[in-house]
Amino acid sequence: MLEQPIVSLVTTPLVAGVVGYITNKIAIKMLFRPYEPKWYTLGWQGIVPKTRPKLAVKISEIVGQKLLAHDDFLYALENNDIKTKIHSIIADKLKSLNAKDIHAVIRLSSLEDKIIDKVAIATGNADTVSRYGSANGEHIVAYKGIDNETGQIYSKGLKQISESRVHPDYKKSNIKQQSGYSAEVKSAAKKNAEKYINGDTKSRASRTDDISMQSDGKGNTIGGINDQLYDIAEIDNNGMYVDGTASQLKFVGGTAEQCAQKLISAKYDKYRDARHGEACL
Repeated sequence: MLEQPIVSLVTTPLVAGVVGYITNKIAIKMLFRPYEPKWYTLGWQGIVPKTRPKLAVKISEIVGQKLLAHDDFLYALENNDIKTKIHSIIADKLKSLNAKDIHAVIRLSSLEDKIIDKVAIATGNADTVSRYGSANGEHIVAYKGIDNETGQIYSKGLKQISESRVHPDYKKSNIKQQSGYSAEVKSAAKKNAEKYINGDTKSRASRTDDISMQSDGKGNTIGGINDQLYDIAEIDNNGMYVDGTASQLKFVGGTAEQCAQKLISAKYDKYRDARHGEACL
């Protein structure tokens, strides 16, 4: 009667251990393999190979911002104490070298400052390339209507707008509306591109359709679909509206004079009362 419980006590953890080992091994393998999707895997690709571009970007950002910041790197290269230590090490080594070796070291030592300068310039260039690359990425996001890096899908992109149907009976108003949408998308992209170039990562411009509904601090609601007052505004990294950054885009008038006359008319009182506005065309 006691044999059955004893067998269960022995076999249960043994079987569980074997099953756990096999499943864990398969799970870990699936993280890295296959490197490319195959027909016999039904399109499955290892998670790490599939997301390696995103991982590379994130790792470079962490290294550049947390572990080896650009300013820290330049400081280390230009710090006189570090230069003094390097010269001290070289001087100690010179004592044990012959004339031929000393001549070679002197040549290398004379190149030290030039090498440091070139590394500093290269580091600065890398930062510039990164900022301008991110700026260009904003225009790609504006066209596609999706940010592949963050996964955010925007309410409208230039590609989607260009594919919108135009009703024959309302051609003029449809085109005017689509032009307005395109101006909003492109204006936000341009603002964000300039922010990247200037190193401003505290806020970003967005169409109000893509901002969660909240208060503008003046008793007006901002955000949500079809905002009646605002077309574009800046939000911080938490998605909160940055006071005083909201604007309304208007396509009015055929000339600068007509544009000005229309904007000072009673029709646009609500926009002036909200103290915001953008250029007119």
